[in-house]
Amino acid sequence: MRRRASQERKTASGPDPAAVAGLAPVHLDHPFQRVREVPGQQPFRLARASGPQAPQDPAVAGAPVAVPAGVRLEVGAATAGVRSYVAVSGGIATEPGLGSRATDLLSGLGPPPLNDGTLLPLGTPGPPPARVAGAPQPGPPIELVLRVTPGPRDDWFTARAVRNLLTHAYRVSAASNHIGLRTEGPALERARPGELPSEGVVLGAVQVPPDGRPVVFLADHPTTGGYPVVAVVRATDLPAAAQAVPGAPVRFLPVRRR
Repeated sequence: MRRRASQERKTASGPDPAAVAGLAPVHLDHPFQRVREVPGQQPFRLARASGPQAPQDPAVAGAPVAVPAGVRLEVGAATAGVRSYVAVSGGIATEPGLGSRATDLLSGLGPPPLNDGTLLPLGTPGPPPARVAGAPQPGPPIELVLRVTPGPRDDWFTARAVRNLLTHAYRVSAASNHIGLRTEGPALERARPGELPSEGVVLGAVQVPPDGRPVVFLADHPTTGGYPVVAVVRATDLPAAAQAVPGAPVRFLPVRRR
C-alpha cells in the first residue's frame, strides 16, 4: 500500500511526503489540475455535468488526468479489490500530526476519516508530471495464499489448532479494515489458560483473539498486543491481503524461517 501510494505521488507531481486519498466509491468536486488514480480496481469517470444523463469520460487508472474546474471525478464501485488511491498534484494539504497526514483508526490521531461533503485542502500544484511507464496492476487473487512462519507463540495453541491453521481454508471477514484482515473459519484452541503480558507486534503478525479466529495485522496495526501471535505472514504477501474482498478464501502456507 505504501509503495503504491508513492507511485501515485510521482505521477501526479506530488512530493513524496504528500498525502494521497484512499477511497471507496466517491464523488470528488474540485478544480484539480492533475490527479492520478490506481485501482484495486474501481472505474474512474470525469462527469462534466450533474444528473444521470450528463456526459461522462472514462479516466485511465494508473495515469495522470487533468480535471478542469466544474468537472467531477467519480470513483465507482470496485470490480476487484477493496481500495483505490488518488494522488493530486501538490498533495492533499491537511494539517500534519506527528509527521503524518494520515488518520490513525486506533488512536484517533490525524484528520477525521473522509465522509460525504468532506473538503480537503490541496497543496500548490507542481510541474507537469514526468512520463511514467504504466505497468499493469495485478488484481487480487481469487484465493488468498499467505505464506507464514509459525511462532513466536504457536506453543500457546494445541497441535491440532496449529494443524487446522495450516491445512484448513478460512475466509475474509467483512469486519476487516486497515488495522487487520479478520478471518472466518475454524477457531484455534489454546493449550494453556491466561493471557500474555503486552508485547511488541509486527506488520503481518497473525494474532489470535479469544474467539480463536486469526487476525492478520495490516498497515494500521497496534505496536503492542496481549493476544498470542501464532505466526507471521511474509511481507511480500501483505499487499494482496490488504485488497482481499470479504468472503474470499484464505489459506495459510507454512514456510521456513529465512
